[in-house]
Amino acid sequence: MFPPVPEERAIPYLGENYNPQDADFFKRPLLPATWQPVNSSPSLRPPYSDAISVYKITELRLVKRPEDRGLLRRRLGTFTENPEGSEYAGLFRYHLELLRWPEPCTAIPGLFVNGKEGRIYHYIVPAFFRLLTWLTGQSEFDYAILIRTYGRDVPHILNAVRLYNEGLHPTELPGRPIPVGSRCWCLDRFDARPGFLYAPGECLPDGRFRPRQESGAEETMTRPRDIYETWCRLEGVHGVVDDFAYWHAHCYHHTAAKPHWIDPGDREHHHILFDDNIRFEADGSNVIDIQRLLPRGDGVVGETDVEADDCVRLTPDQAETWEGIFYVQNDLLAIIRDPDYFIKAIKDCIHKYTKLEPE
Repeated sequence: MFPPVPEERAIPYLGENYNPQDADFFKRPLLPATWQPVNSSPSLRPPYSDAISVYKITELRLVKRPEDRGLLRRRLGTFTENPEGSEYAGLFRYHLELLRWPEPCTAIPGLFVNGKEGRIYHYIVPAFFRLLTWLTGQSEFDYAILIRTYGRDVPHILNAVRLYNEGLHPTELPGRPIPVGSRCWCLDRFDARPGFLYAPGECLPDGRFRPRQESGAEETMTRPRDIYETWCRLEGVHGVVDDFAYWHAHCYHHTAAKPHWIDPGDREHHHILFDDNIRFEADGSNVIDIQRLLPRGDGVVGETDVEADDCVRLTPDQAETWEGIFYVQNDLLAIIRDPDYFIKAIKDCIHKYTKLEPE
């Protein structure tokens, strides 16, 4: 278990594995000299089959180990300040302004981040808290939210939700307090069967998480069906750290990414995964590995099976048929502009789910 983040540590971490005094590093060219933009406006999908995003180019050049992701975030944050990204500076400034902390509201540590020239901004997009307000105010269905991340931010996010529960968010107030998990969980992956380990996590001195070694058998799970059903029983907001090292070691291939288990035959539970990096192209931008659960006792053997025998990995073509039902590729700019983004997306997923023919 970990306690709420103390006030002096409540402001989210700024990144890892770089010297913040080395300003010259962030002024160097970010991209290869041969790079050139292929469109003047952002798009969720590549405009051409062989196009590669600035994010992916930079990730391949900078990220050699999980701790380098802080450096990646910082480096990408300077993209529009350099000549190569200057044409997008206006778009960036417009959306950044929408994330400004509203005045004259009191700045609450844990809910804001510091920007340049003394400006402060929302740590988490307001649309997330608008979603919490909607969920706590409705009575149509029970719900749980799992914060699944490759980073170290689970304690900070859960702490922000606790502050929201206390009515401290400047624009969104809870319909009623939402339960918040008291510990972080880890979902590790392995090449050897059964392929997964889901267990309570412990925080290392450097901020990384790993499965707690002394976790009891009743808390440790390895079968996808068991993990799925455990998530079905949750209430409130919880944190799960996925296995970035495994994904990185497998060259960012989607079959090594965050597992997302779906069960179209389960009409009592509906799992929807939101992520901005959901792309089934070959550039390694896809962070989800969609696997369809089989009924208990129906394990099969075949070349498309994953390590455990109670689910089958979907091919990219098969996975894309479930877009807008079991997963949503986030449009970050739309999320910033529209505080109701997540609510609308979930309602749309539910509507489509109810229209599915029973299996």
